[in-house]
Amino acid sequence: MIELRATSFHDLETLLALQIQGAGKGNCLFPIDDPSNKNDCFKRWNSLLLDSDFHAKTIFYHQQIIGCLMKLIREEKAELFYLLDHNFSKNQIAKKALDIFLQIEHVRPIYIRMNGKNEKLFKIIKTCGFQKVPIGEYVSNTILDHFYCLKR
Repeated sequence: MIELRATSFHDLETLLALQIQGAGKGNCLFPIDDPSNKNDCFKRWNSLLLDSDFHAKTIFYHQQIIGCLMKLIREEKAELFYLLDHNFSKNQIAKKALDIFLQIEHVRPIYIRMNGKNEKLFKIIKTCGFQKVPIGEYVSNTILDHFYCLKR
């Protein structure tokens, strides 16, 4: 069973562990330059959780945290971020979680950044209605290969 719940400060330890251990795939907001500095990470997240332009849902599968979906408005554009345990990116769990999130989060257009290495997630976002847009439509300077947008 898949369930999305509002991300709480109590979820952060598990989500950060997914990112640090390399078990998580995504374009997450976690600053991982210094994984040993959890306090800075948690301080940043605490401020995000209080920000009205930030919306985060932790993904639970059979009561186990397997990832997170987040929307943040930056420079008047909504951007989707995600972190997902790679063990769950191969099946319909990731698609179902994204479908649920997009039913809750109504801001459109919403953009998602993708690197060129995750074909499974490319397929998922395309089946959810995202379409590739030129990088220049969103930003002019990025280290990621692709931007997708959901306009409906």
